[in-house]
Amino acid sequence: MTVFGSRSASSRRTIVAGLLAAALVAGVNLHAQQAAPAPAAQEDPFKFSTDAGALLWIVKADNTAEFEAAWKEIRSKLATTDKADLKALGDSLKMFKIEAPASPQGVSYLFVADPASKTLSYSPSPFILFTSGLFPDADGRKLFDQLNGASAGINPLPLIKIP
Repeated sequence: MTVFGSRSASSRRTIVAGLLAAALVAGVNLHAQQAAPAPAAQEDPFKFSTDAGALLWIVKADNTAEFEAAWKEIRSKLATTDKADLKALGDSLKMFKIEAPASPQGVSYLFVADPASKTLSYSPSPFILFTSGLFPDADGRKLFDQLNGASAGINPLPLIKIP
């Protein structure tokens, strides 16, 4: 085994210079990571800034009844609320089942919000079920579990009307 002191002076200088360079690079990278601004908070993809929006739900073929029952209850609460903004959100939301054979992922549903609320989120969770005040926590949790168990995916789609 060769010890550090048994190398030539130029080899030692090269090794020390390399170690110093590595330490400086590591220090610069650490400083850059600390100085980098934090990423902006994620925008809610279920809050539309466009005049209309859509939600494409894929529902497991054997869970369509649970999915439809959950949304029937949610839409009923939206329709009967005394909060004008939530009532308008519910009134703007039209629900369609796409009449086509189920894909391997499931059955497709299309929700169209026209006009879309530009101030409220169409997210079932957390907004509609938990923070809107429409449901007590236990009821919101039950509906969330029902939707979550039935869903194979959901895609929010901002829509722009073509004149």
